[in-house]
This record gives sequence, structure tokens and C-alpha cells, in this order.
Amino acid sequence: MKRLITSIDTGMFENTAVGLERQLARRAGIDHVQVNNATHTVTVDFDNRRVKSADVERMIAECGYHRHYLGPE
Repeated sequence: MKRLITSIDTGMFENTAVGLERQLARRAGIDHVQVNNATHTVTVDFDNRRVKSADVERMIAECGYHRHYLGPE
């Protein structure tokens, strides 16, 4: 299990945060997703045997969000 914390460039509203969480949580290898509206960050716990950090970043981009890598927690 690995954790990726990523900053989201765009302003996020509560309903889009929930949508992003749902979209990512459906992906294979993603175990948990949490969006923090106050800090504009997304925390993703994933199975690093199935998914790489770059894959998670690509998934976030596919959902329409630009991101900046902050590092593991």
C-alpha cells in the first residue's frame, strides 16, 4: 500500500470533490480517496503492486484536474 498526496490547481466545490473521489475509487488498484476542499489536496491510497504513482496522477488528469505532486505522507 502506498499513499500519494496531490495538490489540485482548480478551485473545488464540494460536489466536484465527491465526484472526483467516486471516479478514482472505481479504478482498479485504488483503495481509498479523500479530497480536502480546504487545502485543495487529494490523498490516494493505492496498491503499488497494481498501480504506480504516475498512473494515479494520470487518473486524476483524466478526471479533468491539474495536479502538483506533494509527496507521500
